[in-house]
Amino acid sequence: MFKYVKRIGKKLQNVTFCPLLLGIAICTLITLAMLYSRLITLVNDMQDIIELREKVHINIVTQVRSQRISSLISNNEHSLKYLKALYEGIKSGVIVPSSNLTETYAINAHDYINNNYEYTDPIIWLYPDEKTDISDLPEYKYMKLYFIFLKNLNKGSNKQLGLILSNGLEIRYPAINMSYIEHEKPCGDYQIYDSRCLIAYKSDTALISENLALYYQYNLSLMLRDAEYTTVAYLPNSYFLIKEYDDDNINIITDYTGSRIYLDSNKLVPDSFNYNITLLLLTKGLEIEEGLSYDIIQEFQINDNQVITIKGFNLEYLGTHTEVKIDSENYSGNLLSLTLVNKNIAFKDFRIFLDGIYNTIVIQISVFLIFMTLGIFATCWMSITITNRVTNPLCTIEAYLRGSIPRMPKLEKNKEVNDIDMHLLKIEVIEQMIDPRFILHPNPGQRLENLKEIDSLFQNIKNNKGLAITKNLIGNIYLDNEEFEKAIDSYREALGEIDTLFHEVVAQEHAENKLTFKEKKDLKILTGKDTQGWDTEKSMLLANMTERILQLCYSKIISLENSLDSAYELRSEWKFVLELQTKALQYYITSSNDYISMLKVLIDMAYVYHKLQYFHTALELLDIVHEELIKLNTEYTEQAKSNSRGCTVDIDITRLKRISVKVKDSNSRNLYFHVGGITFEKDILKQTVMFRRALIYYENERYHEAALYFTMAVEQGIWYDPEIRKLSIEKIYAIYCKFKILHDEPLLISLYDKAQMKKKSIIFCLCYDILNEAGINEEVVSFVSEEIQSQNENFGAITAEIDSKFCMEVVERDYPGLDIENLISSVIYSGCIGHINDVVFNAMKKLPNYSSEAMIVVISKNLHDNVGPARIEDISEKLENIKLALITLDDVVPNDFLELIFKNNLTLISRVSNLKQAFEELRKKHFQ
Repeated sequence: MFKYVKRIGKKLQNVTFCPLLLGIAICTLITLAMLYSRLITLVNDMQDIIELREKVHINIVTQVRSQRISSLISNNEHSLKYLKALYEGIKSGVIVPSSNLTETYAINAHDYINNNYEYTDPIIWLYPDEKTDISDLPEYKYMKLYFIFLKNLNKGSNKQLGLILSNGLEIRYPAINMSYIEHEKPCGDYQIYDSRCLIAYKSDTALISENLALYYQYNLSLMLRDAEYTTVAYLPNSYFLIKEYDDDNINIITDYTGSRIYLDSNKLVPDSFNYNITLLLLTKGLEIEEGLSYDIIQEFQINDNQVITIKGFNLEYLGTHTEVKIDSENYSGNLLSLTLVNKNIAFKDFRIFLDGIYNTIVIQISVFLIFMTLGIFATCWMSITITNRVTNPLCTIEAYLRGSIPRMPKLEKNKEVNDIDMHLLKIEVIEQMIDPRFILHPNPGQRLENLKEIDSLFQNIKNNKGLAITKNLIGNIYLDNEEFEKAIDSYREALGEIDTLFHEVVAQEHAENKLTFKEKKDLKILTGKDTQGWDTEKSMLLANMTERILQLCYSKIISLENSLDSAYELRSEWKFVLELQTKALQYYITSSNDYISMLKVLIDMAYVYHKLQYFHTALELLDIVHEELIKLNTEYTEQAKSNSRGCTVDIDITRLKRISVKVKDSNSRNLYFHVGGITFEKDILKQTVMFRRALIYYENERYHEAALYFTMAVEQGIWYDPEIRKLSIEKIYAIYCKFKILHDEPLLISLYDKAQMKKKSIIFCLCYDILNEAGINEEVVSFVSEEIQSQNENFGAITAEIDSKFCMEVVERDYPGLDIENLISSVIYSGCIGHINDVVFNAMKKLPNYSSEAMIVVISKNLHDNVGPARIEDISEKLENIKLALITLDDVVPNDFLELIFKNNLTLISRVSNLKQAFEELRKKHFQ
């Protein structure tokens, strides 16, 4: 069916287009014929003038090229003389090294070619016997100082300078374009490479002055020859290339005989000059007269300083020459600079002028074609409309279904096609969601685009839960990018979707209450639900709404803190945040669930009251939180936390009401909160309470109380928030500076300096079976306890379960060994094991930006091959200024990850008998 429709569309196009195209072609031919006939005379009249101007120009250009080439050769000759005099001075003892001279070493050319990745900026030495060590040669005592002068003389150049001794030893710098010595044998088929066999070294035909030779054999060589040692310059390709014209023009350097030619490509053609010019023209797709038998060199000599013309079948060349004069001893003047210019280049400006004439004629003809154009437009519009709205959409859909195109483009043609396209796009997005890289793409920009596609799909199918999730993820990206208004809008929309879903559930519950008992029973069997009510769903949705509310509050607070408006103008905004926080607090009180989260909301409310300058209310709230925290018992290990039965507590609602917190008590709520074993939560919250209280006193210029509570925030508990500790130290330091008593507190100065100091950051990636590898766990805890110093490093860890909570942020720690032991003891497999790429990429994101040095230590054994969102190229982009050490206790490591290690010269400790041995090697490389 599709093929039949496609053929119909083609026939419609042919019927409408063919007559029009035929008429346009006839009119075009007539117009071009008239134009061509009028231009012939103009072209002939101006050709002579253009050719005369070009002859003058080419003569000047050739002279300039000759002077440029002369300068290049002379400058290189001076460099060679300097090298020769330098070596003679070193050998004679006139030039001696200083006492603190740093030696520069030379690398054998064969070693460099085979292992060039091991050397940077090397000096290369060659010898007929490549097994000989350069230090065994008598000349080596002179070479050590000579190396330094050679390197400094030619540093940063694109040519090689060097020295060839009479015994075959050759020194070059820098190491560029050396591969040809492996297969080229100038001394014969059974000889290795020896520069003394080069024509430029041994043949007098290469001389351009008494002892200066120029020749191209394997490269363009310039040699200052001598019996004992010859200084050389190996020039790069296109050394004499000076472009003044397009590629169709030819610039040549040759001698008077034409036997040696140095072309722009630096390829020497050893045959007769006349034959080479013919060959050169043929290689450019041109032809030359068979009767061109005279020698072009002789023609130039006969017509000295004149421009000659070389005629071919389809073109002509203008040619001229100039002698290359070199300021050298006994220079024979046997170099010429030749230039052959395609005459067509001279007509470039003239063709532009002709284009202007064409434009004028086209404007005149367009007046006569205007009515034809209108007819063509109407017919084309009809044909294109039929094709685009019927044929092309069906063909595109067919191609997509066959798999010929990877993605279904968005089509907006007619209702039927749009419906098909919409359903296909939905299917395509659903297929893409299977790939974890689609939703969790490491690139935030690409992840945002993907989430917008998913959001569009959920809007089409009216999936409120999916919309809430995607809008929340989009808001997270905007928040990371500091686009606060967009983040707030996304979080508000996510909250609205959850609210809509909640009301739909409530409406469904009311509708089911009207059903009979039998209908409720049948509905229960049909849906597969264990209960007939919707209490579980409503509870989950209310908890989700509370999380969204707190997320909206967080983004709103950050936005207000970064706003440039005055405090008075933002007062209503802060009150709006307080209303949202009150809703979240009401949920926790009503549900008697998550006591710690409720206390966090009270602390955040105290901060908002602080911003509204309700200082008394803020202090009362902080007192309430502090008293509630006293009720809790702290467990100091994760194992003790899991074994703890917890405690039963409640909060005094009436006390909250007395300070105008608008919460309501409910008879239907549980009277008590059940708080399980906690470790760090109590100490962190107490530290936060002290810090918030200190800020209030500080803002009200009660510096004594502020300093007291800032100090309590620094000294509070075993567990602490490093950021709050750092801010508290800074505030105490500012107070002591204000009252000029800082000099009496050396400990405070020391704490402040340490807080401001950039520290090294280290994160461990535990990519092994933590539950079944007790020996590895003990070695990890032991190594961290011994090597990680809280005063000098920020430390963190992450497990292979990247979607779980089992990770440690990279912060300053007082007891890093105890922390990682708690992390290991708390791990419970969730079944979601990440690929090593995902673990390392997440570790990179946890490293702080303010570190003086960042390092990732990966400990791997029995890695999983689950495909995650991160790829090796994502790690490579972030690897700059990060050290990565891989300790693999088996051979199960992806090849691309190993290639990353080798490519970036990272640390690999593989196939060790035990982890202790690996840690010893790691300690020697990075912890000494």
